[in-house]
Order: sequence, then C-alpha cells, then structure tokens
Amino acid sequence: MLRTIRVLVADDHSLMRGGVVAVLNDAPGGCVIGEAAGGVEAVALSAEHRPDVALIDLKMPGLDGVGAVEQIRATYADARIVSLTTYDVDDDVERALRAGASWRQGRATRSPRRSASPRER
Repeated sequence: MLRTIRVLVADDHSLMRGGVVAVLNDAPGGCVIGEAAGGVEAVALSAEHRPDVALIDLKMPGLDGVGAVEQIRATYADARIVSLTTYDVDDDVERALRAGASWRQGRATRSPRRSASPRER
C-alpha cells in the first residue's frame, strides 16, 4: 500500500498554488493538508498540521519563504521543506538551502538543485 504524503503548499500566487494543489491531490499518495498565501500563514499551518513536506515559495510578501523556512526549522528541526522559485540564481535560494530547505525546484525548470531528497531526511 502506498503511504500518503501530507503536504503544505505556500505560494502567494493563487493560480500557481491552486495548480500545485490540484496536481498533488490527484497524485497517488498525495494529500494537501494546508494552503498558505504567505510566510506567516505557512509557519502557522506547519505548526498546526505538521506536514510530511512543505512546498514554500521563496518570494512572498511579508514574511518571505526564507523566513518561513527558518522559523519552521527552528521549531521542527526534522521538517522537510522544498523551496519553490522562478529564479535560477538567487541569493534567496542559497539562504533557503542554508536555512534548511531540502530542495529547490524552479517553477519553469526541469533540473532541481538538490541538497537531499525529502524522503532521505
């Protein structure tokens, strides 16, 4: 039997967030347990639901994705986080990986930058 992976999706662009949610909910074993439009909401939902993995956009108003990654990892050192970004080379990507994001996936790219697979952490 396939294990269900509980996912939190955080992105300030509702169309992007909705598309990711639809794909994940249709995927075998995927289950979105929360949607956040910003970093503060992502941190709160992460604390409330303790997802297996959080997909967090790096560029959000207010508390950005890097700040959300830092706060989530400060509370839950074992949190699995994938950072999403449209930027190929960006200081925020490096900051997110240093803050504890496991993976960086560009929205329009096929080659993710990897530190470790969410299942490996």
